[in-house]
Amino acid sequence: YNYFNNCAFIMIINAKKLIIGCILAIVPIVSMAGKLSKAPLPETITSFLATHFSSTKVAFYKIDKNLFGIESYDVILTDGTDLEFDEKGRWIEIDGEKKALPLSVIPVEIQNYVKEHFPDQYVVCIDKKKRDRIEVQLNSGWELLFDKNYQIINIDD
Repeated sequence: YNYFNNCAFIMIINAKKLIIGCILAIVPIVSMAGKLSKAPLPETITSFLATHFSSTKVAFYKIDKNLFGIESYDVILTDGTDLEFDEKGRWIEIDGEKKALPLSVIPVEIQNYVKEHFPDQYVVCIDKKKRDRIEVQLNSGWELLFDKNYQIINIDD
C-alpha cells in the first residue's frame, strides 16, 4: 500500500516539475518576440532601404527571435511603410499602407502585368508567399498572385 502511494506521490511531483520547467522555458521565448531593437540593422537591409527608400528614414524596428536565433526584422519607415525581412535580410513583405510602392521593388514582369490589365492602379503591398509565389495588392483592393515565373495564377477582389 505504501509503495503505491509513494509512486503516485513521486509521479505527481515529477509532473509538477515538468509543467514548471515548460513554463520557464516558454517565458523567455515569448519575451524575446516583439521588442524594439537598439542593435544595428544588417548591411543587406540598410543597403536595400538606401536603394529603394532613400527619401524616408527608419522610424523604428524590431527583431523577432525564436529559440534558434533571429527569425525576422520588422522595419517601419517614417512615412508609414512597413517592411519585413527574413533572418538573412531578404525582404518578405513590403506594405506601403495605401501608398504606391517604388517600382524598383516590384519585378518588371509584375509591373508590366499591372500596367496592361489595371492601367489606372498601382501596387501598395507586395508579399513573398510560400512555394515561390508573390502576391501584390493594388490600391483598389485587388490582390494578384503570381508564380515563381511571374505568371498570374489568381486574382481576388
